[in-house]
Amino acid sequence: MIEQATSKYADLDYEGSLQLLGEALRVPGNTRLDLLKILHLLGLSLGALERYEPAQAAFERILTLEPAFRLGTDVSPRVRKPFDELVRRGVERLEIQPLPPARAEEGKPLTMIFKVSGNRLGMATGIGLWLRRGDSAYRQYRVSVSGSGEYRIEIPPHGWNPPASSGLLSWYAVLLGECDSVLQSVGDELHPLAIDVSAPASVSVAAAPEETRWYQRWWVWAIIGGVTLGAAAASTAVILGGAPDSMDIPVKFSIGP
Repeated sequence: MIEQATSKYADLDYEGSLQLLGEALRVPGNTRLDLLKILHLLGLSLGALERYEPAQAAFERILTLEPAFRLGTDVSPRVRKPFDELVRRGVERLEIQPLPPARAEEGKPLTMIFKVSGNRLGMATGIGLWLRRGDSAYRQYRVSVSGSGEYRIEIPPHGWNPPASSGLLSWYAVLLGECDSVLQSVGDELHPLAIDVSAPASVSVAAAPEETRWYQRWWVWAIIGGVTLGAAAASTAVILGGAPDSMDIPVKFSIGP
């Protein structure tokens, strides 16, 4: 659908492009990159129709997801003006920061805390958490989000430690938007993060605990995610390239610390 909207834009059918983009936003499970592409083209189409206020709203959502996003230099001044105003003003990044416990204890509840910041526009609507002990199946938990702040997911002992399970507690989380779009991920099913599990204080365990691998620490994933996003989002320019009237739209990223 994004490709169809791009084709409409290339044919100067901006209204047709807007209609398809509205439908694309309602597709369940859009990825972060999908949203960047949709909002990018949405802002350009609205700007081409001289609807600058809603165009700026679309651009603000882009910058909320990725403040380093930039329009191509060939975009007309009248279309890019609302975007440049936002860049000068500065837009806070939407982020999720996990605050997991240092370890989980056998027989006790587990509390997972997530700090959401930059949700002034209300783009984030929920947090999804998937966890499992050892080789057991992942179990999913979810909490609704409204605004910025700390959100807790309380998990009873049987929820994270099913019978006959052992080993590390693996988990990953997703910051969700409308229609379960993925705004940001912390780990994934193939690359989960880990929490050490300890026996109750009254029980001594002879075996050494399983070591948490380097890629299972949440702060490592955050660094990797920042690097890979720049490479993925650069493909937005390829999809939108080649159309007349400033359709060659390079996307430049400079991911800072």
